[in-house]
Amino acid sequence: MRFLKLTYEPYTLQFKFDAGTSRGIMRERKVWFLKLHDAENPAIVGTGEVAPLAGLSLDDRPDMELVLQKLCQKVAGKAFDEAKPYNCLLYTS
Repeated sequence: MRFLKLTYEPYTLQFKFDAGTSRGIMRERKVWFLKLHDAENPAIVGTGEVAPLAGLSLDDRPDMELVLQKLCQKVAGKAFDEAKPYNCLLYTS
């Protein structure tokens, strides 16, 4: 059995232009970059992102970082079931 480790890094994208949406202007966007590591072979890394649109995405939630922390803790086995309620996490599993 392989030991996997999921990590994330929060990042704020600073737009070079005002991005107009139906809810106003966006000048920055909070995202989280994900990495799924294989501890036995560090050269094997999967990458992804969680990037809900503030005020627009159904899964834009103030506790998204807590959701990611819990997902990282439960990455083995059934951990990926935790991602199902969040559209932006579906492609990480």
